[in-house]
Amino acid sequence: MYRKFQRGLLLTVILATVLGTTGCSLIPLKDTTQTNTSTKDENAADSLASDDNLLYTTNDSKLTITLPDKNWFNIADADSRRTFICDKIGILTIDHSTGGYADVTTIPSSENDLEKQLTSKTKAAAGDEENEGALYTLVDSQFSSTDVAESFYYEVAYPEGNKTRYEIVWGMKAPEELYEAIARSYTADEATIDKIRTSVKSIQVLGGNYDGIVRTTGAIDTSETITTKNRYRCTQSANVRDAATNQSNVIGTVESGETIDVLNQTGNWFEFKYDGETAYVYSKFFEAAS
Repeated sequence: MYRKFQRGLLLTVILATVLGTTGCSLIPLKDTTQTNTSTKDENAADSLASDDNLLYTTNDSKLTITLPDKNWFNIADADSRRTFICDKIGILTIDHSTGGYADVTTIPSSENDLEKQLTSKTKAAAGDEENEGALYTLVDSQFSSTDVAESFYYEVAYPEGNKTRYEIVWGMKAPEELYEAIARSYTADEATIDKIRTSVKSIQVLGGNYDGIVRTTGAIDTSETITTKNRYRCTQSANVRDAATNQSNVIGTVESGETIDVLNQTGNWFEFKYDGETAYVYSKFFEAAS
């Protein structure tokens, strides 16, 4: 014990002597706390958002969807079909049709229309056109239409033996263009179904034959001009980026007090026009302009 103490004391004396005679001093750790506030807050928000959900932007930037959780991933990203899967949970596809096929495709415009389509489809699939028994349960349905587009959303449960297949469907149709998303799952866990439901409802179509129109699973905004309700004022200096992610390029800045006309919202990001180009800013740095 005494020898170990002596050796430690000797090393301490030698270290002190060297530092004293050479004028060396301990090098402080680099201060990393002085980071750009805008970027730091963007990172914090993205980190929170990615805990349970993942915002996915398609390769052609025509569509975004917030996936149910990190276990879902994309296996196909063509304009005609986007496919996402989760092992042992389910599959989600988003189909896009254009031209004549889109025009002739019939979509449900009311719950009565939907019931007829589902009854016909399920009876044909079962090979039993005469059976009036319940082949499905309609859980929820929503419909909306404007002069420009029609949209629908519904949830169906199909009993299959000792399991139940759930389908959550959303679609939107405009002249010569049709989008339809279908999520299928056999899970009986309501929390998982709710995540899938939220994911389908998060779909936003950013491109297509709808210039100036915000397209989501909610109400369709057919305004051709920006009104004051779409105008937001910057509350602190915000980076302008070329994509809705804090890893994208910074192409400019919106200063505190300046206003922007928001065209769309993707997660925590506002889309607007900056020098004539589509750009994005972090929405938490803005408030509605009165």
